[in-house]
Amino acid sequence: MVSDEEGAWQPGWIVIGCVELTGDPIIVDTREAGQPVACLMHGMEEWDAGSYIAGSIGQCKDAIAKVRLLMTCKEPERTNVPVACADLDAVVAEIAEADEYAHADAWKALLAPSYRSARQQEEALIRKIKSMSEQGMKLKDIADALQIPLKQAYSYLRQAKNKAD
Repeated sequence: MVSDEEGAWQPGWIVIGCVELTGDPIIVDTREAGQPVACLMHGMEEWDAGSYIAGSIGQCKDAIAKVRLLMTCKEPERTNVPVACADLDAVVAEIAEADEYAHADAWKALLAPSYRSARQQEEALIRKIKSMSEQGMKLKDIADALQIPLKQAYSYLRQAKNKAD
C-alpha cells in the first residue's frame, strides 16, 4: 500500500484522525518540513487529493483549542446563547489567518456538523422570536425571555422579517 509514487499512500503519513461524515483520513506528513496536517480525500483513485488544515501538529492543536473554546465558553453567564454560523465563520477565519497552511474551506468541511447544528438552532430561534414578536412582545422582553443578547434577538427578528418579504 505504501509507495513513494505520486498519488500513492506515502511512507511519512501518519493518520491522527478521520472526518466523521466521510471517513477521510487526517494525517501528519512526517517527511515534510514542519510536519503539516492534512485531510486527504479517499475514493479518488489516488491519495494526493485533499487540503492542508495546519502547518504543524502544534498549530492544529491550537486551532482545535480555538474551536473548543467557542463551543464550550460562548457567554457562560447566559445559558441559552447558541453558537451561531457567524461565530463559526469567525473562528475559521481566525484559524486560517493564524496559519498559512490552514484552508478555511477545509475547516468549514471539518466543522460541517457544527454548522448544521448552528443553522438549526438559528432557524428555531428565528421562528420563536417571530412568533413572540407577532404576539406583541417587545424585543428586550424577547431577548430576556430567551436569554440571548438583545443585538442577537434583533438580528434574528430582521432575518424573520426578511424571510417573510
